[in-house]
Amino acid sequence: MNKHSNGFTLIEMSLVIALMVGMALFAVQETVNDYELKVAENHAMDMMTIANAAVSFVYDDADYNWPRQASGPDGCDGLVAELNNKYFFFKNADANDFTTTCDATLYAGSFSPVLKITKSYGSDKMAEIISGLLPAVALSLNATVDDGDLTMFVLKPRGGEGSKSGVAIADQLVGGAMGAIIEKPACASALKLFVKPNAICSNNGFGVKNYRIKQNEQVTEWWIHLEVDTTKPFSSYVNVSECDSDDIEFEYRISCGGGG
Repeated sequence: MNKHSNGFTLIEMSLVIALMVGMALFAVQETVNDYELKVAENHAMDMMTIANAAVSFVYDDADYNWPRQASGPDGCDGLVAELNNKYFFFKNADANDFTTTCDATLYAGSFSPVLKITKSYGSDKMAEIISGLLPAVALSLNATVDDGDLTMFVLKPRGGEGSKSGVAIADQLVGGAMGAIIEKPACASALKLFVKPNAICSNNGFGVKNYRIKQNEQVTEWWIHLEVDTTKPFSSYVNVSECDSDDIEFEYRISCGGGG
């Protein structure tokens, strides 16, 4: 009598086990890859958080500087600790993992000095994954990886070598008219001055038809004064320095490098 078996042979069992092991290894590899990507995304978010906070600080700063900006190799040292608990919230230990410098030689023009944010991630593989998630800054300033260290570059916002704002009072005689003097800040490139008066009025009882701000650039300063054209027939522009017995104030902003 012939006996028939419905079970698997040893070879079939071996093939099934090998297939299951292969599928398990593939699933584990996919899980590891997903995990690495999630970790890299979190690290990239930390880098971008610091970069965005530093840019926000520049806009808030009266002198338009990076946090702890200074000349020399120690410029911007301790930037992350300076911003921590103000613009973002890192554990102090995590904040100290970042090294920051600002280098005026990396990129010419009004985007300088460039901020460099560096952190060690232990391996080139993880650092490369994070680097691929960060935005490109310029052709020569993409994020770099060196022995597990990742460096991200952040250009200073337009206006970058420094910007200054303030108020000047029209209480001085400048070039034969009553106006104000605005001193020029130090700047390695072109300076640009933006001025607006806080009040405009006429000095003859008629309404204001038009006005203009005259700027006379000197070596170390600008002389500015307000001229007003009124609705009085056959009138012309005249110098006005007071409205309702109060000196006119000029709000001004100076940008270095031609930025706005």
